[in-house]
Amino acid sequence: MSRRKGGGPPSRIIAELGGSLACFIGMSIKEEREAKGMTLKELAIKAGLSNQNPKQRMWEIENDMRGWGIRIGTLYAIAIALNVEPAFLLPTLEDIKAIFGDDIEEILKRRRACLEVKR
Repeated sequence: MSRRKGGGPPSRIIAELGGSLACFIGMSIKEEREAKGMTLKELAIKAGLSNQNPKQRMWEIENDMRGWGIRIGTLYAIAIALNVEPAFLLPTLEDIKAIFGDDIEEILKRRRACLEVKR
């Protein structure tokens, strides 16, 4: 595996790890929304997500359908609408290590599995 200048991981790994995290963030949002008895449309509207179809937009976020994750501002808006801290929707470093371990290939495999669900 080639390394970029500075010794960090290759950009492909960074992109796939980010996508994996977006998938897990989406699952956290969905779990909290359902726990609060909110519909996709209710959460989208309460979070101020402007779209012709708020239900569809919220579903796309929960399922990381756009493939580029979630913007920080959107994450905050959703957290406020759910009445939770934004960090509550994010996996901790310990969560990531518990799920993936230190094996980067496992992270990539889980990301690909998330993408397969979308197809």
